[in-house]
Amino acid sequence: MPRGSTLTISLNAANEFLNLTAAANSYAFTLTNGTNSWTTAAPTNTSISGSTLTVSNKATYTTINISNSATNTGIIFNDSGANTFDSSITATLDLNATSGSVSVAFNGATSFSGTNAISITSASVTVPLVFMDINGDGLQNSTDLSLITARNGKKLP
Repeated sequence: MPRGSTLTISLNAANEFLNLTAAANSYAFTLTNGTNSWTTAAPTNTSISGSTLTVSNKATYTTINISNSATNTGIIFNDSGANTFDSSITATLDLNATSGSVSVAFNGATSFSGTNAISITSASVTVPLVFMDINGDGLQNSTDLSLITARNGKKLP
């Protein structure tokens, strides 16, 4: 599959969360708190083992689309250390019926390379997350956000 392809993941069971982790050359997407909703046919350059879909070659996909068709679902970016997401991620999630918010969490380091970014859309409101390379290390990550917070005394809106 040529670079430029899109990987689409749908959260279709109530209380299902997608955990995303970037490794040096691959991604791991693991489902928790729901049923295994992976299709029987794995997309190109991926493998399925239990509740985990592994993309063996990050360069296969320029975009990862995540959506939901069930209630109380969300996404969690796990600690990827120094590894980066080399694909843009677009998530279209319905509001959580209980809290009235979209469930997106960052647990540890999450970085995007180059012009890749994340965009969260819910209830006709799009929230683009823009990471800037404040400290000049060539990455846009939580360290840069901490520097912005320290400099301005508050987080960006």
